[in-house]
Amino acid sequence: MTTAPLHEFPTPVRIARQIRLFARQFPVTLSFMLLSAILFLLTFIAGGESTESQSRNWGAISTLSFFREVEPQIWKNVTPELYGPFELWKGEWWRLLVTGFHHGDPVHLTLNLMVLAFLGPLVEQRLGKISFSLFFVFSIIFSVCAELFWGENVVGISGGLFALLGYLVIARLRDEELARQLPDERWIFYLLMAAVMAGLSALEILNIGNTAHVSGLLVGVAWAVINPWSWPWRMVFITAAFVLLVAAGYGAVHPFWLGRYHWYLSRLDKPDSAARIQLLRRAISYDPRLPGAWMELAERQQSSQQPMDAWKTLLEGMLINRNSLELLDATSQQWGLLKRLHLEPLATEIAVQTLGEDSSIWLKQFDEHLARNSLGPSMEDDLQDWSQQNPDSWMRSPLIETVRPRFVEPHKPSGLPDDSPNSAIEGTTL
Repeated sequence: MTTAPLHEFPTPVRIARQIRLFARQFPVTLSFMLLSAILFLLTFIAGGESTESQSRNWGAISTLSFFREVEPQIWKNVTPELYGPFELWKGEWWRLLVTGFHHGDPVHLTLNLMVLAFLGPLVEQRLGKISFSLFFVFSIIFSVCAELFWGENVVGISGGLFALLGYLVIARLRDEELARQLPDERWIFYLLMAAVMAGLSALEILNIGNTAHVSGLLVGVAWAVINPWSWPWRMVFITAAFVLLVAAGYGAVHPFWLGRYHWYLSRLDKPDSAARIQLLRRAISYDPRLPGAWMELAERQQSSQQPMDAWKTLLEGMLINRNSLELLDATSQQWGLLKRLHLEPLATEIAVQTLGEDSSIWLKQFDEHLARNSLGPSMEDDLQDWSQQNPDSWMRSPLIETVRPRFVEPHKPSGLPDDSPNSAIEGTTL
């Protein structure tokens, strides 16, 4: 048994001396480490709210949905297919950077800080403080945007760490000292660990932001490739890269290709706004498999005294979302309403135009659904009153009472549909 010399044992004085030396030599790396640690402490020590709510309060991107309190302290997700990073969609673009410095749990934070403490100095001493800062921030934002493109939220500096690794793997080919500091077995080990995590993610054992990791790695490789270029060419590349970053950031904040994004924006407009109808139309054009969006569009049309447009909208939605019980219920009730208002011939004509040869089968299904699900005495009374009125008061439609959402601000609690993956932070990849 051997013992280390007494002067090698870590004492508080020696540890403090090493920290001061590290801070003088690699201030940017230390700053990024401290920022991650501080945000973690603010999130997990503040208390009073869930971890997800605290991290969101401190700038993390989190997936939200609309909830309604159906009973005291009992909340119901009123539109489970409408979810997303609502705060980001409202324009809080700065979250693209801040979320990268949040972490899901102590293990996630510790592992990332250990890797940053090793890889960060190797890159910082070669790029310099300013270039290293820009490189690391760029890689984090870009990797977050890449993950968001696929509809996933992400926390952690992993994208930046993979950018460091990608840079070093290329840079060591022309730097003998770096090749000694980062031998083959070490960087190969890192890549193998990344491959293992990707496999576990594919098997749904872990929720890993593989897109963020790959995009970060590519950023690092590209940065290392252009680093030896002459200054003018490097400036051209860096300018193009930052233009790409701005475009990626804009796409993350305004994902126009997502139907859910336009649906969410429709809820920010006034209830009687014509823009809301346009946004709902846009939502179902980008993603027709959103039953709730079809129903809200029909409700808006009904509120605008366009009952036949609402009927046609519901029929079109049923053709695409045949298994939606909510949409079936709303469509059946609208059919029953139009029949009682003596508008059955026109409603049938629209059904034939929309549903084609199967229209009679559909209308029979609506009648059977109505028979199985009675409207109830109060609704029946309303319908009797309706038949004696001039049908200008479309606002009293049973359809409206059925599908009108309570436009609850996505406050708390928040969450995802039942089939969403679990993670350290709900709706978030690491």
